Amino acid sequence: MPLDAFGTAKTALAFTLSVLLLCSSAIVVILPSFVYTSDLSTVFLADNCISATQQTIFVFSMLKLLIAGVLVSVCVIPAIFGHARWQHLDSLKQRKLVGFFVKILVRSSCAVQIVTLIAPRFDLDLGLFSHFNVKDEHIVHTCEDAGMTLGDALAFRAWSLVRHDMMAVMVWELAF
Repeated sequence: MPLDAFGTAKTALAFTLSVLLLCSSAIVVILPSFVYTSDLSTVFLADNCISATQQTIFVFSMLKLLIAGVLVSVCVIPAIFGHARWQHLDSLKQRKLVGFFVKILVRSSCAVQIVTLIAPRFDLDLGLFSHFNVKDEHIVHTCEDAGMTLGDALAFRAWSLVRHDMMAVMVWELAF
């Protein structure tokens, strides 16, 4: 295989992997039972119908953001701009370009989830997920006990994952 074909394949693979990482929240929410359970009697409302704590979700959001950022900065953006031009840019501009790419993909993924899954469950009078209030009786409820359907649970999971993805992007912005 010629070197150019190998470089192109490596760039395409890195691009695909980084897009999948950055859009993974949307993918796992849209495909029920792919990662998260569809049995709502085993997950709790306080954990946003995800069998993991909020801290764990945020750590994974940060990790996928950082891994995708490395892939983009090493393989994707140098191929787009040309390796000579990429090397000519100073370190700050390189980090800014990588940050813009990562932030655009994550925010686009979050916008799709908000528009398609979360917005239909918003009511101007009652708010968002008003029927599934964790603090109603100070009792830990499963998502099934709270009366959630699988569609409600998917939207609730999407809301949690969008929040954590956006917080990870904000941490990224503060770091660079």
